[in-house]
Amino acid sequence: MARKYLFSPIGNTDPIKYLYDGSMIHICRYYQPDVVYLYLSKEMMENHKKDNRYVKTLELLGEFLHHKFEIHIIENSDMIDVQQYDIFYNEFHRIIAEIEEQKDSEDILLVNMASGTPAMKSALLVMATLSEYRFLPIQVSTPQKKSNLEHEERDEYDVDANWELNMDNEETAENRCQEVKCLNLMRLLKIDMIKKHLLAYDYHAALAVGKEIKEDLSPVAYQWLETADARSLLDWTRMNRVLPENNGIITAVRGENEKKVLFEDRKSTRLNSSHT
Repeated sequence: MARKYLFSPIGNTDPIKYLYDGSMIHICRYYQPDVVYLYLSKEMMENHKKDNRYVKTLELLGEFLHHKFEIHIIENSDMIDVQQYDIFYNEFHRIIAEIEEQKDSEDILLVNMASGTPAMKSALLVMATLSEYRFLPIQVSTPQKKSNLEHEERDEYDVDANWELNMDNEETAENRCQEVKCLNLMRLLKIDMIKKHLLAYDYHAALAVGKEIKEDLSPVAYQWLETADARSLLDWTRMNRVLPENNGIITAVRGENEKKVLFEDRKSTRLNSSHT
């Protein structure tokens, strides 16, 4: 059975603020990941050491949901300047790569895009846009549906009191999670590369790029890439095997003693055949 993993930077609204879930807790409430990785900068690590607020609140949520969270703390006590985008891009790239190595191919990786500093959020957004790793980006709207402008004392944080007063524990509470639909820039670039290879009749190169984004292509489109590559190599056996059925252009040859010579009519851009 597929497992769910969550990678979440931690920010000032975590775990609970203004009597509502912070983004990390809210995602855990509605997606119930099996494994949770919490990324703590120096400031957030000081909070963690003071009262264990992030782990303890997750444990309270687990009891509330009857769900077990496996929690991992990723500490970076050297991360003091939390506004440097390039540092977080490299840091998050490394961490997510390590998570990918641990999980199975059918497992799902969730990423909290709402917690942390603007630099952290920007780094994750770029990663999601480039689609370097397959993860589900999740945004969480504020309860007020606007920026959090009020001031709330966070130095003396009472974990149990915040949990007891949390309005998101009510049955009528709203699910504020939104799955982010990022523009998959890398996919668009590679599709454009495939088109250019096809226009140059370089079918082998088109297939090579197609293999990199196979999951983003329709099965029929990928079959045509394989068919074109096999035809260019005169590999009739493979071509007949991968040729899409009922394609309206060419038909697979099934007879053992029958052979077709295929040629391309570039005016009509269709494949024609003659028997020999």
